[in-house]
Amino acid sequence: MKAEDDVTKPGKARDHAAPGHRRNDIHPAKGSGSDNTSNARDEEERESLAHYLGERVKELTALHEIARVLQSENAIPEVLGTVVPILQTAWQYPEITAVRVRYGTLEQATANFRPSPWKQVAEFSTVDGRAGFVEISYLEERPEANEGPFLAEERNLINSVTAMLTSYFERKRVEEELRFLAEASRLLAASLDYETTLQSVARIVVPILGDFCFFDVVSPHGTIQRVAGQHANPARQSFFAEACQFIQPIAHHDGHPVANVLATGKPAFVPRIDEGWMQKAAISPEHLRFMHEIHLQSLITVPLIARGRTLGALTLGFTSDSGRHYTHADLNLAEDLAHRAANAIDNARLYREEQELVRSREEFLSIASHELKTPLTILKASAQILSRQVLQSDLDRNRITGCAQRLQVQVDRLETLVADLLDASRLQQGRLELRTEPYDLREIGGEILARFQDAPERTEHHRLTLDAPAPVIGLIDPARLDQVLTNLLSNALKYSPGGGEVRLGIHQCGDQALITVSDQGIGITPAEQTRLFQPFSRGDAVRGISGTGLGLYISRQIVERHGGTITAESQPGTGSTFSVRLPLAARPKRATNRHSHPPS
Repeated sequence: MKAEDDVTKPGKARDHAAPGHRRNDIHPAKGSGSDNTSNARDEEERESLAHYLGERVKELTALHEIARVLQSENAIPEVLGTVVPILQTAWQYPEITAVRVRYGTLEQATANFRPSPWKQVAEFSTVDGRAGFVEISYLEERPEANEGPFLAEERNLINSVTAMLTSYFERKRVEEELRFLAEASRLLAASLDYETTLQSVARIVVPILGDFCFFDVVSPHGTIQRVAGQHANPARQSFFAEACQFIQPIAHHDGHPVANVLATGKPAFVPRIDEGWMQKAAISPEHLRFMHEIHLQSLITVPLIARGRTLGALTLGFTSDSGRHYTHADLNLAEDLAHRAANAIDNARLYREEQELVRSREEFLSIASHELKTPLTILKASAQILSRQVLQSDLDRNRITGCAQRLQVQVDRLETLVADLLDASRLQQGRLELRTEPYDLREIGGEILARFQDAPERTEHHRLTLDAPAPVIGLIDPARLDQVLTNLLSNALKYSPGGGEVRLGIHQCGDQALITVSDQGIGITPAEQTRLFQPFSRGDAVRGISGTGLGLYISRQIVERHGGTITAESQPGTGSTFSVRLPLAARPKRATNRHSHPPS
């Protein structure tokens, strides 16, 4: 770093020659008395050298003392307050020397400090963008013109001091960041309620890493939720909180930093914000006015990524309150914090999912017990009726036939339940195998719909429709696909108690086969759709309808093992559409015993 010297007065000369070599040195004349003159000059040079060495020792002592102070654990203001008087005594005229040291918003000065035209200033900065300076002033003109106001050694001294201060503040910055990250990690680990912990983290982020910050999290439904926000100025907090809730980022708004970060998974780094940027980022006039009112100057938005998924975004900003601007060091710190926050969110969600799975499993056990008990009760009653009938001389054939039919229905019901349990167990053990072959999906669809014409789930108010205008050849396991479509059509009928059309569509879509099953039934809520394909999952609206919560889970696993996908679209009260996409095959081949599941 270079010190900047201000000239004492216009036209005033400064001489930085070495001691003992001044402009006005008197050279002795030849002749008598020359020895006395030489001795006087030697004595003067010795005194000058002694003074020079004394001043340098004083400077070295000051540097040593400053180094000792900078190694202390005292607070930064106290450290600067100790450095300032040491610097004052290190200059050649301490009685008229004034010192001021500033770093960021912190400043310490000697009691006698006042603006002076005789000064030298050395500036410095740290990688986080904060700047500082050391200023040494003489309060009156010293010394005479032949010595100049400041010596070259003193300019070297001020440069050395600024280098030491730069190193000190960089070390303090790193220590502060480590303490900050440790405290953030502690807060994030304190609870699995991530909404609460993120708000706690937001409170320590400001003013260390911004004048404001907020966290946006992508909900399981795909919407963006602003779960935490904080402003460094308490007077602005209520306004800021209201504005943050009001101005929600639009998922497909190209200019909005949160929307862009969520879409790309890459950080938005804007060290200096201008009007053009704000115009592009604003999603509404109110949003633009909000940015103007907080005097936004600099901004960072980083993604919250865990296990390769973008869970949300952290936004930090500097305003005119601090006047700071972000640097790449701030970006690195923000990304470190975002990584820790993302892991906390992910862990909390995994815990919630595990708890939900445990709850669903317990509910399944209750449902399965009921599903087993009901057919067993009917089987027992039917068996008793048959036993009494066979002992009578006059058999009631109609009653026996009715009992036999009820027995068959309940046996089928038990068989389905046991098959679902076995399939779920095989899936969890990775033992569910497929035997794929080219097959005409339209043929499968027609056979299944024919089977459902007399199914117990179907009422006279249901209309079964097959929409399959052309052959579609898929590479499938026919028995397993039959299982998937049977489950989807059975659900469509069961969850359409008022009747309506149940449509099975089979089409070719590019290089895939698209199978859709749609109904006009009770529909599925957004919350229920997020766990629709999880094992043991059943919605609140279907409590009175028989089922184990395994059918869709098994169907999804079968479809994905085919290399396909299954999705659901639904609105409560308007019905549902399930879409299955499967790979196509080159040619069809008829199956022989399609309804027998392959051994696993």
